[in-house]
Amino acid sequence: MDEAAPGIVFEGIRFRSYRGTELSALGEAERASLRRDTGDVSAVRLDVRFPGRVGGAAHRLQAARGEGNLRTREARLRDAVVTRGGGGE
Repeated sequence: MDEAAPGIVFEGIRFRSYRGTELSALGEAERASLRRDTGDVSAVRLDVRFPGRVGGAAHRLQAARGEGNLRTREARLRDAVVTRGGGGE
């Protein structure tokens, strides 16, 4: 049986993502985990805000669960809702 590589588990996490110096997303999750060997991530109770560009509306994404991979930049969400004007502060 293969043993999983050591991972990291976060509880009550807040995060920000940037493209260069520009804030592209900010949010929080009740719980998140990362497998360091594969780049696989998972999170529970996601709440992410995407600031609007100048003159554009912000968006908000809320999901019960999310899974993905940091290396491939792919994600899958369950029970997700996206709303326009979700605040980009």
